[in-house]
Amino acid sequence: MSKPLILITNDDGIQSKGISVLTAIAQRIGNVVVAAPDSSYSGMSHAMTVNKPLVTKPDERFGESVRAFAIGGTPVDCVKLAVHELVPSRPDIILSGINHGSNVSSSVHYSGTIGAVREAALLGIRGVAFSLDDFDHDADFSYAEPVVAQVIEYFLKAENFRNVFFSVNIPKGEVRGIKPCRATLGHWLEDPHSFTAPDGSEYAWLFGKYINDEPSDNDTDVAWLNQGYATVTPCRIDVCDYDVLRQLNF
Repeated sequence: MSKPLILITNDDGIQSKGISVLTAIAQRIGNVVVAAPDSSYSGMSHAMTVNKPLVTKPDERFGESVRAFAIGGTPVDCVKLAVHELVPSRPDIILSGINHGSNVSSSVHYSGTIGAVREAALLGIRGVAFSLDDFDHDADFSYAEPVVAQVIEYFLKAENFRNVFFSVNIPKGEVRGIKPCRATLGHWLEDPHSFTAPDGSEYAWLFGKYINDEPSDNDTDVAWLNQGYATVTPCRIDVCDYDVLRQLNF
């Protein structure tokens, strides 16, 4: 039986430790192609480049057995370009990550890591995003590796998921198990800081504090992650609220 074709991308950039770990795990399971941004594109969500060409360069950091490309664009750019131009055939699965830092709650709307697998779902390809609850650029991924391998194997065998993509969050340190769960309802309390540059121009940095809107609920990704569990959250392409739709009457 031929090995599955696995496409890997991320939003931290092709130089990050997380994508190296994910690629090494995936190599044990299938044939791997990497197409990732040439620098950090965190927080890009589903952004894509339409006003300039995408510079694409072969990258040899993963070894001779992995075709890899560093692309001057967003994670969604990388998926689009790879699927339509760079990979030899249609990927069996698209993986994104491993992100440095969790992507729980409202981060599913902001994350470039998750934007990449949302694009996979739009293309009709299985997509799984991995995030580790550790922002250190040299984070320890050793506890996460068995979880990542198990999840990849599971979704390669799963045939009944359509128009859906998955966000997997893994705790820092020992993992107690895996919990399928929903994303926490939460928001960011914005606190932009404005400054004046020496030349007199004004600029600002966006800062904020995450607010958990349901801190007492114990069935969410935030709750389970805080207890040491890896979480698997299915996300839908169809964003229509059918309960509200049935109430509309014009």
